[in-house]
Amino acid sequence: MCKLPKNSISPFLYTDANFNSNSNRPTYLYTTKGTLTKVVTPTNTIEYILNPLEQRVAKKVDGQITEKYLWADLTILLAVYDANDTLTQRYNYTHNRMPTSMTQNNQTYYLHYDQVGTLRLITDINQNIIKEITYDTFGNILQDTNPNFQVPFGFAGGLHDTDTNLVHFGYREYDPQTGKWTTKDPIDFNGGDSNLYGYVLGDPVNFIDPDGLMGLGRLPLPRYFPNRLLPRTKGGDPVPDSDLPHTQLGKGKGGYPQAREWGEGENGKVCPKYDYDFTDHGTPEYHPNPHQHPLKPNNPATAPKGGYKRGGAEPLPYEPIFNPGGMI
Repeated sequence: MCKLPKNSISPFLYTDANFNSNSNRPTYLYTTKGTLTKVVTPTNTIEYILNPLEQRVAKKVDGQITEKYLWADLTILLAVYDANDTLTQRYNYTHNRMPTSMTQNNQTYYLHYDQVGTLRLITDINQNIIKEITYDTFGNILQDTNPNFQVPFGFAGGLHDTDTNLVHFGYREYDPQTGKWTTKDPIDFNGGDSNLYGYVLGDPVNFIDPDGLMGLGRLPLPRYFPNRLLPRTKGGDPVPDSDLPHTQLGKGKGGYPQAREWGEGENGKVCPKYDYDFTDHGTPEYHPNPHQHPLKPNNPATAPKGGYKRGGAEPLPYEPIFNPGGMI
């Protein structure tokens, strides 16, 4: 079997029913991992510069860099710079995956979203509406009251590219016109959908997919993912996650999965806060009584060193989400 070179790209183009190419339709080029690198349209050429992790760090239009991106991780955008490395927009976050405000030209603007993180409204510090965007169910823009005031965030919190009309989420590109991803799911059927190009099981009103791997239910934070796969240290200890601070602990004494929530302790250090018990003896059904156990440090002054005491069972503050794919 022949293998493509590691740095090769795969072109995709539109054809008619007889497989004849149409020069008026765009051509897309991807890396072998499925990351979009170039889009050629009848009017211009858009290119994306990637870092070694294939994360988008800059955009070029007709060979000229138009903007650069500073990321905290795969989906958290911190700032946008122009071709001369001048800061154009800086984004301010609180507890969620979407920024609550942004700074541009020394002015602060507030960002307002709907239930799935779609940017709907931008206001200034005096509560004046600067921009309002209306979408259909699958993310096509129906109206933009101020298209000259550009903000990268669009449908479901993804990065909307006005030149391609694609929305960038983590590992993949979403096409609002078709309501599907442009490439198959990188984790194949582990994403929980038999259609590897399908977007959130056809329900964009109630589900989101920030990474492009699978759909997540819309619930208030904190969210609990009992099957969440997260990295561990060389010693096997769970690593806290900055976006959703929960780690998978494996199965407890009763044979059911457990998760651990992390937070800031009394001394300002990251400490485990709660253990969560979800399912009954490893079955996918709900635990008869999902609950949490508070964790108290044996010595608050030296925490997280010194160990923790596991308190008694308490009711969960929110209903847990069960992840059928085992990964997000």
